[in-house]
Amino acid sequence: MRDEIVSGLYNVLRQVVQRMAPTILVKVVVVSEQSFLGYFDLMMSLKNIRYVKASHDDADLADADMVISTSSISLANKVNPDAVMFKWNQNADSDHYGRLYGLLRELWLQKSSDCD
Repeated sequence: MRDEIVSGLYNVLRQVVQRMAPTILVKVVVVSEQSFLGYFDLMMSLKNIRYVKASHDDADLADADMVISTSSISLANKVNPDAVMFKWNQNADSDHYGRLYGLLRELWLQKSSDCD
């Protein structure tokens, strides 16, 4: 059972390292009005997730994994066609944040498993 134990310990260690210092990042671009208070809450929430790289630059839309936008802003033509689109409500509640977090985690797990 030595090989199974070594493999199991390696997998546990790899998961701990991925959570503490992830090498795979989910690239998120926020396309929204920067004048409302909820924008700052959203950006700070994204920056506090270790496996998320948040940006608000249109140049990053080409390789974004997720684009968060409000309905009042049109997107540039250079959006990654495979990016997950997430409509942001300016009066977001905890359920809206929860759905966003669930999608981000699913994207991260998917990207992590693709690289294994």
